[in-house]
Amino acid sequence: GERDIFFARRKDRVRRDRDPRNFKRARAAVRVHGKVDDLINMKNKIIRICFAVYMLILLLITVIRPWNMTYSFMGGHWNLTLFAEYRDVLQYGISTFIYLFSGNIIWFVPLGCYLVAFKGKSLLTTVLMGFVLSLIIEVLQFVLGTGVSELDDLVLNTFGCFIGGLICRLRK
Repeated sequence: GERDIFFARRKDRVRRDRDPRNFKRARAAVRVHGKVDDLINMKNKIIRICFAVYMLILLLITVIRPWNMTYSFMGGHWNLTLFAEYRDVLQYGISTFIYLFSGNIIWFVPLGCYLVAFKGKSLLTTVLMGFVLSLIIEVLQFVLGTGVSELDDLVLNTFGCFIGGLICRLRK
């Protein structure tokens, strides 16, 4: 009965597995699978390299600032009044305001996207990591004296990380 049918199916499967045509198909599938793995590894390397370049550029424009070679240890300034500088910047024109305001957001969008899409972080973890990186940047600006450490930068950078993470979370 059922036992004979089971063994008959098993023998048929063994015969098919030994068929040279199936072996060639299986070998071709392994070759294709190996190439796909190589492409995925290459893609991951490219993404990591792009992320490293992004982080380097982010640190260059926020902390190192090669155009500002006057570093003074602990010579930075704190601005803890939320959006106070932006009110002053408006006198230089709306374009400067938009550039500074949106720049603080946009520069952190790739970080949020990378953490969610490629590292699998939750949105909360992504926002916290964006906050911590922004805090580190602001502290370094103060310590190295390369800029004004502002509370609004911290808020806008963290918001940018949130937007990047949210965009990539919604795309999944």
